Amino acid sequence: MSVHSGFAFALMLFACSLWAPTLSFANEIATCGNFDVSEWSGWSNALEQQEDAYHEIGNYQDRLIADVWSDIAFGVVDEDLTVNGQVYTQAEIRAMSEDERKELADAFTQQYTDIDSGENALTRLNDYRAERDAFLQDPANKEFAQFDAWSGDVQNYEGGVSAYWEEMAHQGSESYNPTAATFYRDVSEFVRPSQLDEVLISTNAYIAVMSFPCGAFEV
Repeated sequence: MSVHSGFAFALMLFACSLWAPTLSFANEIATCGNFDVSEWSGWSNALEQQEDAYHEIGNYQDRLIADVWSDIAFGVVDEDLTVNGQVYTQAEIRAMSEDERKELADAFTQQYTDIDSGENALTRLNDYRAERDAFLQDPANKEFAQFDAWSGDVQNYEGGVSAYWEEMAHQGSESYNPTAATFYRDVSEFVRPSQLDEVLISTNAYIAVMSFPCGAFEV
């Protein structure tokens, strides 16, 4: 399955670290409108804390199962897969529709059972998903839930993630957002193209979009 190389992942983290939310950054972008710096700081801190809590759900094995399922479902495979005795080549998997790949991901996951607990991997994955869904539905986690919805919208944007950001970065666009444009320019310089989409749907990307007080998006 697809894995990040240590070097590429380090670059991605470095690019995102350039945009970690800070109070000075909030002051710099507060150039119009009624922008409350303390409110922004409280919002970004809540988002960060909720993100940490969200990623603590489950354990390493749960997250690994979810990652493998996701890689198959979205065609991010670098080896052929055997599912119920049938071999599916990388080309065949990538040529499938998204629904077909999701069915294949379910079937692949269902083949495995935990040796110690006897629990099926697909059952375990569904329980993990249910716990994450409950977290998102909790009003106490509304900041992260709003981010999660935004991230999904960007991934489903017509033309893809890059089309969304090109629209935000284009000065002639109704959706033009200067802080988002700067973020897009900066991370595009440091992050490999194969890793860029992941950065552009991160909480740091969301903060860059939401931090412009005169833009189309409001907290």
